[in-house]
Amino acid sequence: MKKIFGFIGAVLLAASVQAQTTYTTNQVVTAVVNPVVTTTTVQSGGQSVTTSTTNLVAGFVTNEVVTTTTVQQTPGTATPPTNAVLAGVSLPDSLSIVYNAIQSSGILQATNYAVDIYGTYANKAPTKLGGGVLLVYNIPALTSTTGTNGGNMGVGLALGLDWLGSWSLVSANVTLKADTHPLANISWLPDSIRTITGTPIAIFGTGQAMSGSSGAATLYDLGYSVRFGHLWGGQFNVGVTWGEWMNAGAYSGHRWHGFVGWQHI
Repeated sequence: MKKIFGFIGAVLLAASVQAQTTYTTNQVVTAVVNPVVTTTTVQSGGQSVTTSTTNLVAGFVTNEVVTTTTVQQTPGTATPPTNAVLAGVSLPDSLSIVYNAIQSSGILQATNYAVDIYGTYANKAPTKLGGGVLLVYNIPALTSTTGTNGGNMGVGLALGLDWLGSWSLVSANVTLKADTHPLANISWLPDSIRTITGTPIAIFGTGQAMSGSSGAATLYDLGYSVRFGHLWGGQFNVGVTWGEWMNAGAYSGHRWHGFVGWQHI
């Protein structure tokens, strides 16, 4: 969330018109008269006679003077940033502002999120075949490394949107997972196979059916996914789950999901 708010702030800052203040330091040399005393001693008989003469010698002191210059931009005439270049194409001013704000916000460097697209089979629903999308954020503070093969356990938050003949359910979910590398200890396998991640998963959520139910629906899914490959700083995953929707009106009942997705790691 901090990164999203940082992105919004960056867009507003880039698009706003601001006054700019510059500071210039000048040095002025001022003459200063410094007295210098010369003492002369004359021996006369058994006595010494001392005479003093004061000379005036000009010295110089540097005084710092600060001049403040304020430059006020005329509203509506803010100079846009240098046009961004994407895939060799120079973007227009408006898109450059948005692109530069996204780049500086850190969103593209964010980690621990995943996007899964799935197909659904629900044999008791009015429409048996459907699908949906699940957006997952894995909470770093609730992820711990365990085992000797680099696996980890974690908790995430997810937003789901399902379609079965029409948009049927919007849900908020908690995900539990336990990453493992089940083939890591088989030394004769190539590294690309040994590093495949297998993940038992469990999803629990609540949502609102689009029709047929006035209360909150609840759901759960249990399954397994396999993560592999590398692209754009993340990995692909495929898997299957089995679960149930409850208090979802005509959409209540058991269902199977097969999914494919990508996770930024």
